[in-house]
Amino acid sequence: MFILLCGRKKGDQAPGRKQALPSHNQRDRETSAVMQLIQLNLNHCSAAQDLLKQTVRELGSEVAILSEPYRVESSSDWVTDRTGKAALWLCGVSVPPMRDTMAVEGFVRANVGGTWIYSCYLAPSLSLTSFSRIMDELISDLRGRSNVVIGGDFNAWAEEWGSLYTNGRGRTILEAIASLDIVLLNEGSQHTFNRAGAGSIIDLSFASSSLSRSTRWRIGEVFTASDHEAILLTVGGPPCQSQPMTGPRKAYRQDTFRTQTFASALEGLAVSELDSADVAANKLAARLEEACDQSMQQRKTCTGGVRKSLACAGPAFEPGG
Repeated sequence: MFILLCGRKKGDQAPGRKQALPSHNQRDRETSAVMQLIQLNLNHCSAAQDLLKQTVRELGSEVAILSEPYRVESSSDWVTDRTGKAALWLCGVSVPPMRDTMAVEGFVRANVGGTWIYSCYLAPSLSLTSFSRIMDELISDLRGRSNVVIGGDFNAWAEEWGSLYTNGRGRTILEAIASLDIVLLNEGSQHTFNRAGAGSIIDLSFASSSLSRSTRWRIGEVFTASDHEAILLTVGGPPCQSQPMTGPRKAYRQDTFRTQTFASALEGLAVSELDSADVAANKLAARLEEACDQSMQQRKTCTGGVRKSLACAGPAFEPGG
């Protein structure tokens, strides 16, 4: 909520004297009040967009970072990228207007109350070359900006945000933002996309490191009528208390996989009928780990806080790229 205090205190500017407008760089450094954001891929679904209107009222959301909206209103409260598949919607009652907007293929950005907000959508049909070009444009526009929040559906996989493996798109994102002071906000391993019993983590959120310390990220416990989960961000609140992650997890280099060695390591694998489900599962996991150790070289991993350094490896076995 933004509150205007009308009284003039000692030291305030006298009436009639014009106040100098802040420069572009000064506006970039503004610290905005607490802002509630919601991030969601609507999957071009009319019901999902209608339901979103009710959801933002109930949650008190002020800005919506949207992918694949069903429709875009003809209003100054909406901006979209050139494809119409990445959008920003000022859905709150007392939100400053969007300014300094820019729209290109794949992303749109605006400054809202001193915070630069980016909405991105990179379709799965894009070639890796086109994907890389859009990422280059995004990074170029981000460079030199502070108070930044980025959200969207990137259709990319990387161990850093909980995928089982890192694909070409994931590597492109990691390489592209390595030179920026940007932090991944995603936490945990819950899927952000679910369809037909299969899920993945493709909806990503990032923020400038200074802003990330006062940003809370979580998956909303709300029905969306989409096959994507709603992501809720509180920006500008009290500093988050990061909890250490569990110890480093093993990850393996797929290019060193030796099929015959792996098969030999699992010869004679059997589960006793006398074992409980937990005991059997633990024995199976131990044998699989031994087989992986024998048949592949391990990748380097590291640990960190909840806010993840993008140089850190995430969980698990890398079956392909």
